[in-house]
Amino acid sequence: MKIKWSWVDYVLAIFRIAFLFQCIVYVIATPEDVGGRTEVLVLWILISMLVPHIFWRPGTVHKEWFIITELLLSSSLYFYFTFYLQLQTQASFLIMPALVTGHLATKKTVILVPVTLFALSLCMFWHDTAVMDYLTQFFLVIMMYGFGFSFNKMLSTQQKIRTLLAENENKNKLIETQNRALEQYSKKIEEFTLQTERNRLAGELHDTIGHTLTSVIVGMDAVNLLMDRDPNKAKEKLALLRNVTASGLDNFRQQIHEIAVDEQELSLSSVLEHIKVEFAEYTSTEVSWNVQGNEYKVSKHAKLVLSRCLQESLTNAKRHGEATEMKVNLEFKSNEIILTISDNGKGSEKVSFGFGLKGMRDRLSTLQGDLQVHTELGIGTTVTCYVPVREMSHGEN
Repeated sequence: MKIKWSWVDYVLAIFRIAFLFQCIVYVIATPEDVGGRTEVLVLWILISMLVPHIFWRPGTVHKEWFIITELLLSSSLYFYFTFYLQLQTQASFLIMPALVTGHLATKKTVILVPVTLFALSLCMFWHDTAVMDYLTQFFLVIMMYGFGFSFNKMLSTQQKIRTLLAENENKNKLIETQNRALEQYSKKIEEFTLQTERNRLAGELHDTIGHTLTSVIVGMDAVNLLMDRDPNKAKEKLALLRNVTASGLDNFRQQIHEIAVDEQELSLSSVLEHIKVEFAEYTSTEVSWNVQGNEYKVSKHAKLVLSRCLQESLTNAKRHGEATEMKVNLEFKSNEIILTISDNGKGSEKVSFGFGLKGMRDRLSTLQGDLQVHTELGIGTTVTCYVPVREMSHGEN
């Protein structure tokens, strides 16, 4: 496996090499203790030092093969010094292998290695080692194995944490990128919708006001001809023209109010309540008003969409449902805004999405919103508009 070495790997490798190098110095310094076979033992120790590192080196780790070669070569030296040379090495040749094999332990070797170390440590009884001395040496070996295994778990946990942090960082970057794309998309949609709305209102102004003024001009020309011949008829025409002009003026004011920029940046509830008050006054309809939750700022596009939905719902309730009472509820939640308009009108057996409701649904879709309509014959209709809102944007408009 291609595994990058940690600082623990380097420290343990240095300790291991230092221990075996100390053994070489001992063999060279005391040839009489090793039976005069200095060159053979030095070569043997060098092989025990270097061969396992073929499988455990910076960048490449074959844990099982290292553990096998380490135990075989270390145990061979341990047996040689204990049985052949009759030296009381105790557990010195097992301490370092226990530490390193514990550090590189895997699921396959986590039980095998302690059992092997236990079997090797039993050889200390060859020199009639006391039970307490044996237990002390054995627990020392197992403790070193436990230290190595603890290093193993610590590094594995750190690696998993680093991997999770890297994955979370990549996911956060992806989410930030997607959020920026969504914000740009939302901004483009808002600009497009506002431009479309301005063009629509400009067309309505041209058609409605132009039609009214043209009718008045033509009517005034007719009155001018009637002034001398039939004054009473001329007065009737003037009264009719006055009503047409007043109606056109009201329509003109309404259109200007819709297209004008709100310099005071009124809140959403204020804008909707103003629409409700005007509608109730002009149509002599009882309209109740209620706001739930803590209000926060919303985009101009959201205000415009909800305003149009409220106007359309009130108009439909009066014109088609012949409602006399209406209820408007505006609710601010942490993740969405809900506008509900209910009436006591005629209702119907099923919902029919005409031009008005389709327009409301299309407007809401530009905000990833939704429209639900519930109606019952003889009971009334309830229109509910849902607009999703990000929590983090409440204070950012």
